[in-house]
Amino acid sequence: MKNRSLFCGSFLLLSALSLSSARAEAPMPVATAAVVTPTYTFGARIGGYGFREHTDAAHNPWTDCRMNGLGVFAERAFGRVAFVEAGVDFYFAESWPFKPAAGETEMDRVSTLTSFAGGLRMFGGKLVSPYVQLGAALEVTRVTMDHGGDVAPVHGTFVLPVGFLSIGGDLNIGAHLSAGLDLRALLMGHFDHETADATALRPELGMAAQMQFYAKYRL
Repeated sequence: MKNRSLFCGSFLLLSALSLSSARAEAPMPVATAAVVTPTYTFGARIGGYGFREHTDAAHNPWTDCRMNGLGVFAERAFGRVAFVEAGVDFYFAESWPFKPAAGETEMDRVSTLTSFAGGLRMFGGKLVSPYVQLGAALEVTRVTMDHGGDVAPVHGTFVLPVGFLSIGGDLNIGAHLSAGLDLRALLMGHFDHETADATALRPELGMAAQMQFYAKYRL
């Protein structure tokens, strides 16, 4: 009986030591931070903008120096909310679909804008996803002012800063393709072409309203 008790005690001791050793050798779980995989998107857009018209209440108030154009852009999203955007747009003076006010000096303007913006998106991944953006741009613009008569046209090339705030929304057509609309308020250089001053071109800060339609593809 004594030998049997000794055997049982030894067996229990060895089992306890083996269990303790197995627990010590088992790897401890390591907490890891969630990794957010960025999503890349590229697209194209078309639209127009105009400055506020001060002199003729009968005209649409955003038809001064009407500019139409197109551009390309790329986005990088971080999760479903935050994203950044870079774009290049080409714009040119065009009165369509509005006509300039009577008495305005004829002006031609061609601009290239390089823009950068950050934004926040609502309802990421849903069928409709609104967003807001805050950004800045650099505009390289070539302006020609023709006052008519015997006065020679005045030319000038300028590099001007631009700031903008925009709201818009994506319509997610599929897993990769989206279309949408973007409305922007811009602070940018404006040239007075309602006076008879033909000696110089002087850019001044003005507010413009812009509408763009776009399509984009997520990689």
